[in-house]
Amino acid sequence: MTKIASTITLLLLIAVIKGTCQVNADSLFQSSLNHARQNSYAKALADANAALRANPNRAEVMVHIANIYGWQAKFDSAGYYIKRAYATDPKNMDIYDSWLNMLLWSQSYSEIPKTCEIAQYNGYSNSENIAQKMLLAFRGTKRLHEGIAYAEKLEPELLENPTIKALYNEMYSKTKIKQLSLFYGIDLFDSPDISSKHLTFAEYGFNINRNSLVLRLNYSNWAPSNDLQAEADFYRVFTGGKYLYLNYGYSLNQKLFPAHKA
Repeated sequence: MTKIASTITLLLLIAVIKGTCQVNADSLFQSSLNHARQNSYAKALADANAALRANPNRAEVMVHIANIYGWQAKFDSAGYYIKRAYATDPKNMDIYDSWLNMLLWSQSYSEIPKTCEIAQYNGYSNSENIAQKMLLAFRGTKRLHEGIAYAEKLEPELLENPTIKALYNEMYSKTKIKQLSLFYGIDLFDSPDISSKHLTFAEYGFNINRNSLVLRLNYSNWAPSNDLQAEADFYRVFTGGKYLYLNYGYSLNQKLFPAHKA
């Protein structure tokens, strides 16, 4: 009887110790998050490492530590904790957001496609992020034609995403040092009381190093009104996978086009 009582006491003691460790790890992790929001990275790392010592199997703490190192551009340390988190719990989807960001920030473009494949294999479903990172990887490795082909196979709603569309347009324009495009379209209506609507545009684009400029002239006729709009797109690619996109248009008559477009 004494032996059974001792065993029960020992089990209860172990349970209490585990519970205390868990509570301590939670509070330390929360403290680390708070410090990180205030950019107090040294304190954030100290608390996060203490939380990890209290519970060595918490993948979310490892991802958090990786993020702290990544925000400081210490990508070797960030990569170590990301891979450790992946080995611990590959079904934790936060791993892949951070992993792909680290590869982008460190300009490790060639590693992004394989990481996207790993992420999708493990159930990562953020298709917009996957598509964006893949296109950034193609652009970063100068594989523009492959990037264009990849984009054109995406679902239509993905290609309409502003960031994805801008990346696609940028890569397409980069494959054409100079290009001239013409377009004509007509809308016909069933009612004889509504006249047909005509839209025509001509555009000329060219590249100068990391800059792309597209000049466009739009003309619309919908009797009895007609309108002319001058428009320009500007792309600037920076190192590190970042880019700037600007658009402006001005309508002369302001009847069929808005006065200003941006």
